[in-house]
Amino acid sequence: MRQGRTKGAGDVDDNDHDDNLGACHVGAADGCADGEVDQPDRRQPVHAPGEGAVCADRDPWRSLEPRQASSDVRWRVWLARRLGVLALVGAALAVLVSDLHPASNPFRGGTIAGPYSYLLASSTDLGPSHRASTQLTAALRGAVRPEALFGWADHNGLAVRWKPGEDWAIVEGAAEEVASAFGVEVHDYRGMRGQVFYASPQQPEIPESLRGEVAELGRILGYTPPPHESSRLHPP
Repeated sequence: MRQGRTKGAGDVDDNDHDDNLGACHVGAADGCADGEVDQPDRRQPVHAPGEGAVCADRDPWRSLEPRQASSDVRWRVWLARRLGVLALVGAALAVLVSDLHPASNPFRGGTIAGPYSYLLASSTDLGPSHRASTQLTAALRGAVRPEALFGWADHNGLAVRWKPGEDWAIVEGAAEEVASAFGVEVHDYRGMRGQVFYASPQQPEIPESLRGEVAELGRILGYTPPPHESSRLHPP
C-alpha cells in the first residue's frame, strides 16, 4: 500500500503556490495606487518604454499641462496687444477731441461781433501790428479833466488827448503798447479793396482803476469805410 510522501522543507504545495500568486496580485494593485510596487505580478504584460500601466506617475492629464500653459500664454499676449491698441486709439481720440474744442481766450477783452467782425473775417490778417500810432475813444462820466485816465495812460506808455469841457478823450500809442495795456491783440489787415488798416478782434475792457471815471471804451480800429459802406458798418 502506497503511503504519501512526507513534505519536506524544500517542497512547495500547490495551495501555497496559489496563495503566493494571490498575494502578488494584491501587492501589484496596491503598488499601482500608492506609486510603490514591491513585487509586480510576472503575469502582467510587458510594456514598451513609455507605454507603462496607468499609475500615479503616468497620469495622462499631466501630459496636457504644457500644451494648456502654452495656450494660456498665447492668449495673454494676444489680450495685452489688443489692450495696447485700444489704449493708443483712445489717446488719439482724446487728442482729436481736444483739437476740436476752441482754445481758451488768453485776452481780457471779448471777441467783437456784428458788422466789424464780418469786416475782419473778409479781410486778410497780416499779423501783429507795429504801427507807431493806434488809438481808441474813451467815453467819460463827466466833462472834467480825467486825472485817473491821464495817470494810467502815462504808466502804460500811452498818451491822452482831451479838451476841457468834453466828456470823451482819445487814448493813443504804439500798437504794442495799446495791446499790452488793454490785454488785447492789435493786428494789421488788408481789406478786399487792398486798403491796409489796424484793428483788434477783441473789445477792450475798462481797467478796474478807471471804472469810476470812464463809462465806455470804443473799438481799436483804424478802418475808414467808403461812404457807401458806412451804413452797413453803422446800422441804425
